[in-house]
Amino acid sequence: LSFGHYQFPAFRTPPGETLEDHLRRQAQEGLDRRLAELRAAPDWLVEREPTYRDRLERELAIIVEMGFAGYF
Repeated sequence: LSFGHYQFPAFRTPPGETLEDHLRRQAQEGLDRRLAELRAAPDWLVEREPTYRDRLERELAIIVEMGFAGYF
């Protein structure tokens, strides 16, 4: 073990896609699927959607800034 250094698993991404790009794409696709489910609910308000998208962008920015894309 090497203390003081992060050791993330080697994660293969599709050709031409960085770890950060891959994480962002997967997260966006996951949010799109989840929002599709929520839109079907009778109490869903379309005004909520930007809140979810903004939150995802903030979280992704922190993960990428910290260099943790490969961990997630």
